[in-house]
Amino acid sequence: MSSLVSIVFAIGVVRPALSEIRKINVQLDTKGVPYSQSDPCEPLKKLNPSYWQENRFQQCKLVQESSDVLLYHVSIDNEQLQSEHQNLKSNYYTWVINQQLNLGRAGCQTLTTFVDVKAFKNFKTATFMLPKDEEFCDRVKTLVFLDKYPVNSCEFISQYTDNLYHKETIGAYEVSFLQPIPSLEAVKLIEQLNSGDVRCRYNMVFY
Repeated sequence: MSSLVSIVFAIGVVRPALSEIRKINVQLDTKGVPYSQSDPCEPLKKLNPSYWQENRFQQCKLVQESSDVLLYHVSIDNEQLQSEHQNLKSNYYTWVINQQLNLGRAGCQTLTTFVDVKAFKNFKTATFMLPKDEEFCDRVKTLVFLDKYPVNSCEFISQYTDNLYHKETIGAYEVSFLQPIPSLEAVKLIEQLNSGDVRCRYNMVFY
């Protein structure tokens, strides 16, 4: 009898579904502002406090710092994203997350990649994601990023339109550079492009 009760009880148990957690790297340019040793994630969290309070973003850990740039590992509760954002291809997914990290502030102070992207190496090629701009490549090929990294080439490679912010078409552009760029300077390239824009419009994956 007891075994029957145990079987019935086991069948009746409803286990809560586990949230889908995704892990990302986030670079943050502190612009020289010192951070608290007791809470090194505070500079990142204050860009959009509400999403951290709701645990959409969670489990923040500082893993590296270099001059003014901090590198964090952050977990995302994917189920808290809008359904149409949950299964985007990686480049467009990280573009959405980078927008959300910066929602509380003007500008673009972060760069977001998945943790499987090597975060500690130099790079000469990157994919930039931004609202599609027919003149982006012509403009970027004339730039010398940070006054020391000239562009070698730029090519439009793909776009995505459905259900992203403001119903924008987001373009992906592959850019190569004439010399290697240290990985933790990547976020500063994004900031240079975003200069003068009220909201964050860019993200980048380097390889």
